[in-house]
Amino acid sequence: PNSYQRWRAYCNSKYANAAFATGLNAMEQGEVTSYAVHPGIVNTFLFRHLVPSWLFNLLKNNVDPNGLLQKVVTKMLGQKTPEEGAENTIYTSTESYDKLIPGGYYIEKKARSLNQLNANNAVKFVKRSIAEIETFIQ
Repeated sequence: PNSYQRWRAYCNSKYANAAFATGLNAMEQGEVTSYAVHPGIVNTFLFRHLVPSWLFNLLKNNVDPNGLLQKVVTKMLGQKTPEEGAENTIYTSTESYDKLIPGGYYIEKKARSLNQLNANNAVKFVKRSIAEIETFIQ
């Protein structure tokens, strides 16, 4: 019950990013525009936290010197290269403001809604996050 669940932690972190973007946007009311982006499943070392260690070790060690096994698993999981994963961030950073939804959660260059994300709760989350951060910098 209290054990760390890596996939749940990963999903919660994605949700927290979206909540922060939504809340900051609502809180600042046009003074600051924020977006959350989901890069997709990117073939990086973060992968080691999301798969069983035996699979990660198999893919990253010399067991697969030509990288063939890694390429097969990458294709099966629909993983992107780091460059492909960066496209969403580049898109929201360079697209004109009138084409983006403030506080939006972007996947594949499209704004998606998170059904359970309430702007008031998101603002509370941002304020609480800022208060926590301030305890570290004082």
